[in-house]
Amino acid sequence: MFNLKNDLGQRSPILDSRWIDELHKPVFVGHSGTATTFGWFSGQTKSGTQVVFKSGGQPGVATMLYMIPSENLACLALTNRSNGGDLAFGVCDQIMATILPQWSQPSESAGPPPSPLSFASPFIGEWGGMLSNGGANMPVRLEVKSGDWATLALGHKPAEKLSDLRAEETAFTAKAVGVIQSPDAIRSEATTLSLKLMPQNGKLIGRILAKSKDGGTALPYVLTLIRLATRRSSSGF
Repeated sequence: MFNLKNDLGQRSPILDSRWIDELHKPVFVGHSGTATTFGWFSGQTKSGTQVVFKSGGQPGVATMLYMIPSENLACLALTNRSNGGDLAFGVCDQIMATILPQWSQPSESAGPPPSPLSFASPFIGEWGGMLSNGGANMPVRLEVKSGDWATLALGHKPAEKLSDLRAEETAFTAKAVGVIQSPDAIRSEATTLSLKLMPQNGKLIGRILAKSKDGGTALPYVLTLIRLATRRSSSGF
C-alpha cells in the first residue's frame, strides 16, 4: 500500500514519500493523545507503537483499517452490514494481537474535552438554514435559549428539545432524535442525530450526523445557519 511507502516495483507511486508524510502529519491532537491528520487518525498503542487508522460506514457497509508504518503492517476488515462495525473492529483486533503481542487499540477520540455551554455563548439565539446535501432539501431551525435548553425543528415538524448540550472549544454540540428527509436516512432509519456547529462570519457552520439505531450507519449532512430576527418563539419555550 502506498500509505506504507511500499516498493511498487516498476509501477509509479501514487504519491511520493514527502506527501505521504503530510497525509499522516497531526493537524489536531485531542486530549486522549489521538490526532486527526489529512483524512486519517493517528494514535498509539499502550506500548507506544504509532498506528494510522480509520473506521467507516454507510448504508449496508461497515469497515475498519489499521496501518502500522514501523512494522509495514496493515489490517483491513470490510463487512456488508450496516451494523458490522463491532465485527470489523473485533476481526482486526484479533488479527493484530496475533501478529503483535503488545497490540492494543488506540483511542478513537480526537476531540477536545467537552464543557458546559455558557449562557453568554455566541450560540444563544434563533438560527435558520437548509439541509441540502445527500438528497435532503429541508429547512432547519435551531433555537438556543440557555446553556441547558435548546430546540431543533426539521422541515415542518414541531421543534424538539436537544440533549447533551456541550461546548468543545469553539464548537457547539448536541444530540437529537428526528427524521431527515433523504433516501439514505429514511432507508437506514437513521434517526439519532448529532449536531456540531462552529461560529464563522456571523453564521453557524457545521453538520448534522444521522446514525441508525444499531450504530452501523452514519450519514453527514452539511448545515449553514444564519441568525434570525429576535422574536418570541412560537413554541412557547
